[in-house]
Amino acid sequence: MIRPADKDLVQRLGSTTAFNVMCADVLTVPEDMLIEGAIRLMTEKRLKRLPVIDDAGRFKGMISRNSLFRTGYGRLS
Repeated sequence: MIRPADKDLVQRLGSTTAFNVMCADVLTVPEDMLIEGAIRLMTEKRLKRLPVIDDAGRFKGMISRNSLFRTGYGRLS
């Protein structure tokens, strides 16, 4: 049995596109940025993830708090 609130959510999800919920003003860093600078930026902006791009602006990967913790780069605020 589907509750009315669940039915409404299913309907909204069925008609919502990625464009409608995306964040267009994404902060990125170049792939040659030193990790110290990336950590500082993540700390200052309170980011959990930071996309990395190449010189042509193409997505290359992500730096995440978890990956930094796993590799031993200490605590981020």
